[in-house]
Amino acid sequence: MTGMTVHDLTNQLDAGDVVHQCAADLISGDTIHMLGARAVQKLSEELPILINLFSKKGSFEKKQHNTNGMLWLANRWKPEHLKQIYIQNNDQIVDLYLNGKLSQKPPQLFRQF
Repeated sequence: MTGMTVHDLTNQLDAGDVVHQCAADLISGDTIHMLGARAVQKLSEELPILINLFSKKGSFEKKQHNTNGMLWLANRWKPEHLKQIYIQNNDQIVDLYLNGKLSQKPPQLFRQF
């Protein structure tokens, strides 16, 4: 569930209507840092397509943003959060998931294409 969301800007952080979402591809051997970078890369590849589509259509269908998600602000983050990833699972979360040792249902993404 590592991905990126494009949404309308509002006065509240991460609260605008959802325009488009993408998820990072899971590739064996990826560390959690590589997965995060892959999410940014995925959106950077899809963003020009999204902009092109908007310039042709003039608007997008959007999905109401009805959750705040989890914002990892400095006051919430603690080094202990990373123990499960780096110590208990040796930064092999992606491989554990791909090998069926961790389960999570795939996210339901809202996409324009």
